[in-house]
Amino acid sequence: MSMSIASVECRPGASKRLCPEWARSLLGIAGSFLAVMGIAMAVKAAFAGSGGSTYYWLAGIGLIISGLLLANRHIGGLWALLGVFAATLIWSLRDAGLGGSSLGYRLVGPLIILSMACALMPFLGRSSSGRIVRLCTALMVVTVAIGIVAGAAQPQRPTPPSQPALTGVQQ
Repeated sequence: MSMSIASVECRPGASKRLCPEWARSLLGIAGSFLAVMGIAMAVKAAFAGSGGSTYYWLAGIGLIISGLLLANRHIGGLWALLGVFAATLIWSLRDAGLGGSSLGYRLVGPLIILSMACALMPFLGRSSSGRIVRLCTALMVVTVAIGIVAGAAQPQRPTPPSQPALTGVQQ
């Protein structure tokens, strides 16, 4: 019996017929990955001095919660990840401004993780999938737009004037 991705629904307590083993494994792996990343961020915050450690602590806790919920096939895991991403976006803008590459470095990884998590959404049920799709899309569009504005706002470095060729030696 073949099952299309559109018919897979892995809410907590869903039957094995609706949530096959491969879908449960995929959610478990993704949730574990997020939780491990959260633990790494929280440990970094614990051993770091000042300057951003509060963000790392809070984002780490958020990723741990998100990972645990996703591993247990709960849609709240995706909502928690959306909250962490929104906070990361706000923190990045506050900390780096529209500073071009500095802003990009802070947002590329979280944007990739958000994209992968949003791709898991069909496995989490259909109860609030429309809202999450719209929110995922809006966050990604806003992030890309900020990246474009940051790239355009970055001052262009002037090219140095070319040195005239030395034709004679002056003494």
